[in-house]
Amino acid sequence: ANIAEFVTQRLVKEIPELIEHETGAICWLDVKNRIELGDDHVEKMKEGIDMASIIVVFVTDKYFNSLNCKHEISGALRARKLIFPVLLQAPSGFPDDGWSGRMKGKWWEDIAAICEDASDPDVSAAPGAKIDFSLLKTTEQSVTAVMAEDLDKNGRLRPNSAAASNLINNILGRAHRGRAILHDAEAQNSWHKLNEAVLRSLGGDSNSLTDEKALHKLFDEWDTNRSGGLDKDELANALDALGFKVSEREVRELFISADTDGNAVISREEFIFALTNVAKPNGVHVRHAAA
Repeated sequence: ANIAEFVTQRLVKEIPELIEHETGAICWLDVKNRIELGDDHVEKMKEGIDMASIIVVFVTDKYFNSLNCKHEISGALRARKLIFPVLLQAPSGFPDDGWSGRMKGKWWEDIAAICEDASDPDVSAAPGAKIDFSLLKTTEQSVTAVMAEDLDKNGRLRPNSAAASNLINNILGRAHRGRAILHDAEAQNSWHKLNEAVLRSLGGDSNSLTDEKALHKLFDEWDTNRSGGLDKDELANALDALGFKVSEREVRELFISADTDGNAVISREEFIFALTNVAKPNGVHVRHAAA
């Protein structure tokens, strides 16, 4: 492998541990979880995408001109996975090994000028079909730009860098495709226990969770400052009043799961949705992230 590939892979290898430590999500990475010589690379990559609920894509010009990478992005878009793009500024001395397009916002519009052949490589695609990169417009609020100052002298992402913080905050705040929620098995169990505690407070009838009048009343009781939204302290106090003992991390996970628009407040609508859908023991949860 040449030095440019080595530097890029070294940067990428640092990310799964960071994501797992900060979010509790389990990460799958092809160069870490081993696609061995002789393996069907495309099939292994497809398995990684299939088991993922979020996809972290490390974007360079070469990414969109690599057949394997085009298989990856095509599969992720086709499966409607939630994608978090990480745009890599070319490292000093390697001008051809970064992303030459925009580093924020409508970055995806620059793919057309960079990708030399946008033909969809998937065998199930119609003859002559192109990858629809316009689907990436949903990522505009979830972009992380990795600049030179975010890296240490060995090309690794510094854990306390602006880029690392932005990526983690994006995942924690926006890891919702429709209503898919990012949390681990412990938090999923917490939602189940919270469901039972709320039911008890509403009289123990499972139909109580479909009674919007009762849920609106409960929201008003939890919203002690009458702001029209629940902050983390109000959620924690309400859980304590229910006799629901949780750690600070569990409170954070529960709050993030309910705050689907990532604005640091649980609205009345988010509150009702959380209690009537997310709190069910079979709620959707993210366990893997493919990079």
